Amino acid sequence: MTPFLTADAVSFEVGRARLLDDVGFEAERGELLAVVGPNGAGKSTLLRVLAGESAPSAGAVHIDGRPIAEMRAIELARLRAVLPQQTPTTFRFTAREVVSFGRMPWLNTPESAEDHEAIDQAMHLTEVASMGSQPFPTLSGGEQTLVSLARVLSQRTPLVLLDEPTSALDLRHQALVMDLLHDLTARGVAVIAVLHDLNLAATHAARVLLLHHGRVAACGPARDVLEASLLSEVFEHPVRVIEDPVEGNPLVLPERRVRTMAG
Repeated sequence: MTPFLTADAVSFEVGRARLLDDVGFEAERGELLAVVGPNGAGKSTLLRVLAGESAPSAGAVHIDGRPIAEMRAIELARLRAVLPQQTPTTFRFTAREVVSFGRMPWLNTPESAEDHEAIDQAMHLTEVASMGSQPFPTLSGGEQTLVSLARVLSQRTPLVLLDEPTSALDLRHQALVMDLLHDLTARGVAVIAVLHDLNLAATHAARVLLLHHGRVAACGPARDVLEASLLSEVFEHPVRVIEDPVEGNPLVLPERRVRTMAG
């Protein structure tokens, strides 16, 4: 299958700091690729580069065979939707207005006829329809995440990029979000999601990309990437990896370190 997104030897520098170093991988339509790694590994930076929000210092990103550096902003917005780690806004837009922003790339196109349907469906799927008239800044962190995800869904793009879509959510809503991502891939959407929860990545992702100090430490099926010795090295903490007795997926368990208080 031809990859829908390709990162080719991507590096990104700020001053003398190299946040991404020769990162290369491919993502196909119809798959969920989870990006994992410790804090500061370059996960969010990578997502911004893939989205075209930050230009790489070296290398290139292609979407559907085209370099994103040559695309206009409106073209990119019709190809990919982005959920950042936070969606700060001090303006008192309602939740529905925030979701409607996802339809802006389709303004004055035949697809704009789908605006109301796309917004209603996205808010229903993310269970935020009842919050439509509430000002976005008054929502809880988890509610804001769900409303922002509804915006992404309403955009109806073939590529979705998500930065920690489950971090502010309770257990039920984490499961809801992961189910929605599976629904997207079933419809042929390519989904790349930064996840802190390694077990969510193991359970739901077709492949896992492990970043360490801005470089690709491993990329492949969860069973191959989420390996105890590699994770212990990358996260600088001992872990055990066992097999889920029901699903057969790897389960990552951090080892407990016994500490004593100095008297």
